[in-house]
Amino acid sequence: MKPILRHLFRKCPGLCLLGFMVLVLGEVWIRLPATADDIQYAFDEEIGHRYAPNQVAYPRALGAFALEVPPIVIDGEGYRNGPVDWNRPIILALGSSEVVGPSVSDEEIWTARLTRRLRRGSGDDPIVYNAGIGGYGPFHSSVVLQRFIEKHEKPVLVIVRVAIGDRSFLPFTPEQLREEKSKKKKRDAIKKYTLFLPFLYNKATLQLDSVKSVLSVYLPGGRLKQPGNRMANASERMWKQNKEYWFKIAALCKKMGIPVLFFVHNPLGAPEDRALFNTFAAHFQNKRCDFVWMLDDAPFGLQGDLNERRSTFAAKYTLGYDPHANSFQHQVIADEMFKYLKTAHIPLNGNLTCA
Repeated sequence: MKPILRHLFRKCPGLCLLGFMVLVLGEVWIRLPATADDIQYAFDEEIGHRYAPNQVAYPRALGAFALEVPPIVIDGEGYRNGPVDWNRPIILALGSSEVVGPSVSDEEIWTARLTRRLRRGSGDDPIVYNAGIGGYGPFHSSVVLQRFIEKHEKPVLVIVRVAIGDRSFLPFTPEQLREEKSKKKKRDAIKKYTLFLPFLYNKATLQLDSVKSVLSVYLPGGRLKQPGNRMANASERMWKQNKEYWFKIAALCKKMGIPVLFFVHNPLGAPEDRALFNTFAAHFQNKRCDFVWMLDDAPFGLQGDLNERRSTFAAKYTLGYDPHANSFQHQVIADEMFKYLKTAHIPLNGNLTCA
């Protein structure tokens, strides 16, 4: 053991010099005009964080060093949209990063695709407005909806993406909000001196989370947990923790005469997503203003057991360096959503009566 320690001690100056050179070169690289800006966040006193408005950014934290990540345009409201004609009917899409689509170009995200599918060539064609933000859960979506209605004309439809992966995105306590605000100030202070170290930290954190996710499926004895065991009761827990916010969304929409569509995304045919859909259907379906729809596995053409479907889905519908989605998945979502809106006869003219 001692010879190894002596060897490492002798190598220490060289390793330190190498590390210092890497940091210097990284700092130069990240400050070059040709290096794309990472997405910038602003602190929010109520919900913790939001995208800083009016930016064109490359969410590098979700991509790898050598892989291209398309830019995303954040508008003056702080959401992923280009210029909006507010005189046209607005369909408001709420959700987390699955709605934002950080790995997909502005033209290929499902909200943009659905806007084009709904285009009839008249002046009253609706616009699907993407109001999703990464890390947002049902509570955050209820706040976004309230703020949107207070600022703009009411939307003609609200689409709420229900993703069981968002079950941990809960509201902050006052203490947590103060902590988040303090962290934001510290990050901003650090960025005055270095941009590369925060970038490395974000990359390392994401990699660590990925490693933990992989290792979490193993029990201490080395036995592999079954997916059903890992996700057991996930839908029930998510419903209990978040139902008040979904009911708040539905009540606000009913009060304003706005139809609301709860959209459960289940391309794998996973039982926990189907269970969550069934719970939603029991509470909201067949109401005058409330609609519940699940995009199941059929349009994706996946077959076999759950593990086989997961493997095929990962290879065909997601990006290797970003599990959110590729443009193909967004195309399927937009096409199937368009079909559903037609068959469900959801009015998009703003004249719904919810009495």
